[in-house]
Amino acid sequence: VADLGRERNPYQPYQDPRTTLIIDDGRSYMENTDKKYDLVAFGLPDSLSLVSSYSSVRLESFLFTMESFSSVRKVMKDEALFVAYNYFREEWLVERIAGMLELAFGEPPVVLVRPETNMTAVFFAGPLAATVPDDLGSRFGFERRAYPSPVAGAPIPPAHPPLPLTTKPHPPPQYPYTPGLFLRLAALSL
Repeated sequence: VADLGRERNPYQPYQDPRTTLIIDDGRSYMENTDKKYDLVAFGLPDSLSLVSSYSSVRLESFLFTMESFSSVRKVMKDEALFVAYNYFREEWLVERIAGMLELAFGEPPVVLVRPETNMTAVFFAGPLAATVPDDLGSRFGFERRAYPSPVAGAPIPPAHPPLPLTTKPHPPPQYPYTPGLFLRLAALSL
């Protein structure tokens, strides 16, 4: 894929001397490098792929965690920006990520969402997040949203391994009654 990008991308970003192509596990690289960056981006991680065919854990469960966001902060320059975007399907996932970014970076992130497209969300965090224009994304149907601060006790806790990102923070309201319902149905069938 990298070779195709080098050969066929009409903008030739790989020929720019400011671009460094790194093919490695992102979290491992961030935890082991001493380099600092102006921009760190998590763009559309393949959340439809399982880490293993024997698992239900998805790639985003490793990238969208407090540990990962803390590693991102560590590799950023003083004047830098972190950007992440993906289709999150559920708004509570967007709220969870916004809360983790606030905890990792010390300031609420700028969050743009487009609910009608599988809850597409774009997050901007870090020192330069405050420079994101207010109307950015509005031309494409994105709206800027603020989420409850985790510092003030937001209801959705951060994700830490081994808790997958997609683990719901609270069971559905009917869950406590479900086992009893199944037992009653089983007794009736006897």
